[in-house]
Amino acid sequence: MSSGKPTRCIGISFAMARCTSGFFACPPPMLVTKNPGAIALTVILIACSLVIYSQIDFIRNKDLGYNRQAVLTFNMRGDMGKSFDAFKNEALAYPGIKLISRADNSLVQVNNQNGSVEWPGKPANSNVFFRTVVVDYDFLETMDLKLLDKPSQGVAAIAESVSV
Repeated sequence: MSSGKPTRCIGISFAMARCTSGFFACPPPMLVTKNPGAIALTVILIACSLVIYSQIDFIRNKDLGYNRQAVLTFNMRGDMGKSFDAFKNEALAYPGIKLISRADNSLVQVNNQNGSVEWPGKPANSNVFFRTVVVDYDFLETMDLKLLDKPSQGVAAIAESVSV
Protein backbone atom coordinates (compact mmCIF):
# COMPACT_ATOMS: atom_id res chain seq x y z
CA MET A 1 0.00 0.00 0.00
CA SER A 2 2.85 2.37 0.76
CA SER A 3 4.34 1.65 -2.65
CA GLY A 4 1.28 3.23 -4.27
CA LYS A 5 1.44 6.91 -5.09
CA PRO A 6 -1.92 8.36 -3.97
CA THR A 7 -0.84 11.89 -4.87
CA ARG A 8 -0.47 10.87 -8.52
CA CYS A 9 -4.19 9.97 -8.65
CA ILE A 10 -5.11 13.63 -8.29
CA GLY A 11 -2.06 15.04 -10.02
CA ILE A 12 -0.16 16.43 -7.03
CA SER A 13 3.60 16.52 -6.73
CA PHE A 14 5.92 18.20 -4.28
CA ALA A 15 8.49 20.70 -5.51
CA MET A 16 11.55 20.95 -3.30
CA ALA A 17 14.03 23.79 -3.42
CA ARG A 18 17.67 23.16 -2.63
CA CYS A 19 19.39 25.65 -0.35
CA THR A 20 22.84 26.57 -1.54
CA SER A 21 23.41 29.68 0.54
CA GLY A 22 23.47 29.75 4.31
CA PHE A 23 22.44 33.41 4.28
CA PHE A 24 18.87 32.96 2.96
CA ALA A 25 16.36 30.69 4.62
CA CYS A 26 15.20 27.71 2.62
CA PRO A 27 11.69 28.09 1.23
CA PRO A 28 9.19 25.51 2.51
CA PRO A 29 8.13 22.65 0.25
CA MET A 30 5.34 23.75 -2.08
CA LEU A 31 2.33 21.82 -3.23
CA VAL A 32 2.14 21.81 -7.01
CA THR A 33 -0.77 20.42 -8.98
CA LYS A 34 -1.99 20.44 -12.53
CA ASN A 35 -5.53 19.58 -11.48
CA PRO A 36 -7.64 22.71 -10.78
CA GLY A 37 -10.32 20.55 -9.14
CA ALA A 38 -7.82 19.44 -6.50
CA ILE A 39 -6.93 23.07 -5.78
CA ALA A 40 -10.59 24.05 -5.51
CA LEU A 41 -11.33 21.08 -3.24
CA THR A 42 -8.37 21.98 -1.03
CA VAL A 43 -9.49 25.59 -0.72
CA ILE A 44 -13.07 24.50 0.07
CA LEU A 45 -11.90 22.04 2.74
CA ILE A 46 -9.67 24.63 4.36
CA ALA A 47 -12.50 27.20 4.35
CA CYS A 48 -14.93 24.66 5.85
CA SER A 49 -12.39 23.76 8.53
CA LEU A 50 -12.01 27.44 9.47
CA VAL A 51 -15.79 27.91 9.67
CA ILE A 52 -16.22 24.79 11.83
CA TYR A 53 -13.36 25.90 14.08
CA SER A 54 -14.91 29.34 14.56
CA GLN A 55 -18.31 27.79 15.36
CA ILE A 56 -16.80 25.44 17.95
CA ASP A 57 -14.85 28.33 19.46
CA PHE A 58 -18.05 30.40 19.62
CA ILE A 59 -19.93 27.58 21.40
CA ARG A 60 -17.13 27.06 23.91
CA ASN A 61 -16.76 30.75 24.78
CA LYS A 62 -20.35 32.06 24.51
CA ASP A 63 -21.70 33.49 27.75
CA LEU A 64 -24.90 31.50 28.27
CA GLY A 65 -25.90 33.40 31.39
CA TYR A 66 -24.91 30.70 33.83
CA ASN A 67 -21.70 29.14 35.06
CA ARG A 68 -21.26 25.82 33.26
CA GLN A 69 -17.86 25.04 34.80
CA ALA A 70 -17.83 21.94 37.01
CA VAL A 71 -21.53 21.25 36.38
CA LEU A 72 -22.73 17.69 35.91
CA THR A 73 -26.18 17.01 34.50
CA PHE A 74 -27.89 13.68 34.06
CA ASN A 75 -31.39 12.26 33.67
CA MET A 76 -33.00 10.74 36.75
CA ARG A 77 -34.26 7.26 36.04
CA GLY A 78 -36.72 4.99 37.77
CA ASP A 79 -37.63 5.93 41.34
CA MET A 80 -34.79 8.41 41.72
CA GLY A 81 -37.22 11.32 41.45
CA LYS A 82 -39.16 10.00 44.45
CA SER A 83 -36.01 9.67 46.55
CA PHE A 84 -34.27 12.83 45.34
CA ASP A 85 -33.88 14.31 48.82
CA ALA A 86 -32.08 11.19 50.05
CA PHE A 87 -29.87 11.22 46.94
CA LYS A 88 -29.11 14.91 47.44
CA ASN A 89 -28.19 14.51 51.13
CA GLU A 90 -25.95 11.53 50.41
CA ALA A 91 -24.24 13.22 47.45
CA LEU A 92 -23.60 16.43 49.41
CA ALA A 93 -21.58 14.36 51.90
CA TYR A 94 -18.83 14.04 49.26
CA PRO A 95 -16.27 16.86 49.63
CA GLY A 96 -16.12 17.75 45.91
CA ILE A 97 -19.87 18.34 45.60
CA LYS A 98 -20.99 21.80 46.66
CA LEU A 99 -24.57 22.20 45.43
CA ILE A 100 -27.26 19.98 43.95
CA SER A 101 -30.52 20.99 42.36
CA ARG A 102 -32.92 19.62 39.77
CA ALA A 103 -34.90 20.80 36.77
CA ASP A 104 -37.33 19.20 34.37
CA ASN A 105 -35.35 20.32 31.28
CA SER A 106 -31.83 21.17 30.28
CA LEU A 107 -31.14 24.90 30.03
CA VAL A 108 -29.84 24.48 26.48
CA GLN A 109 -32.76 22.40 25.18
CA VAL A 110 -36.08 23.36 26.72
CA ASN A 111 -39.04 21.33 25.48
CA ASN A 112 -41.86 22.99 27.47
CA GLN A 113 -43.82 25.94 26.05
CA ASN A 114 -46.32 28.16 27.80
CA GLY A 115 -48.58 30.65 26.04
CA SER A 116 -50.78 31.52 29.01
CA VAL A 117 -48.57 34.28 30.43
CA GLU A 118 -50.49 37.53 30.89
CA TRP A 119 -49.25 41.08 31.37
CA PRO A 120 -50.80 44.54 31.22
CA GLY A 121 -51.13 45.68 27.61
CA LYS A 122 -50.77 42.22 26.10
CA PRO A 123 -52.50 42.18 22.69
CA ALA A 124 -55.65 40.02 22.60
CA ASN A 125 -54.50 37.91 19.64
CA SER A 126 -50.93 37.52 20.87
CA ASN A 127 -49.29 34.17 20.16
CA VAL A 128 -46.23 34.68 22.34
CA PHE A 129 -44.85 31.49 23.83
CA PHE A 130 -42.33 31.25 26.62
CA ARG A 131 -40.03 28.32 27.23
CA THR A 132 -40.48 27.15 30.82
CA VAL A 133 -38.28 25.07 33.08
CA VAL A 134 -39.52 23.79 36.42
CA VAL A 135 -36.67 23.95 38.94
CA ASP A 136 -35.95 23.58 42.66
CA TYR A 137 -35.69 26.75 44.73
CA ASP A 138 -31.88 26.48 44.90
CA PHE A 139 -31.42 26.04 41.14
CA LEU A 140 -30.40 29.68 40.55
CA GLU A 141 -27.63 29.44 43.14
CA THR A 142 -26.49 26.03 41.87
CA MET A 143 -26.19 27.20 38.26
CA ASP A 144 -24.94 30.66 39.29
CA LEU A 145 -27.77 32.31 37.34
CA LYS A 146 -28.12 36.05 37.73
CA LEU A 147 -31.57 37.62 37.57
CA LEU A 148 -32.00 41.07 36.05
CA ASP A 149 -34.56 42.01 38.69
CA LYS A 150 -34.47 40.16 41.99
CA PRO A 151 -37.83 39.37 43.62
CA SER A 152 -38.39 41.30 46.86
CA GLN A 153 -39.46 38.23 48.85
CA GLY A 154 -36.70 35.90 47.71
CA VAL A 155 -36.82 32.92 45.41
CA ALA A 156 -37.42 30.35 48.19
CA ALA A 157 -40.45 32.26 49.49
CA ILE A 158 -41.93 32.55 45.99
CA ALA A 159 -41.29 28.84 45.34
CA GLU A 160 -43.14 27.84 48.50
CA SER A 161 -46.06 30.20 47.86
CA VAL A 162 -46.75 28.88 44.34
CA SER A 163 -45.94 25.20 44.88
CA VAL A 164 -48.77 22.78 44.34
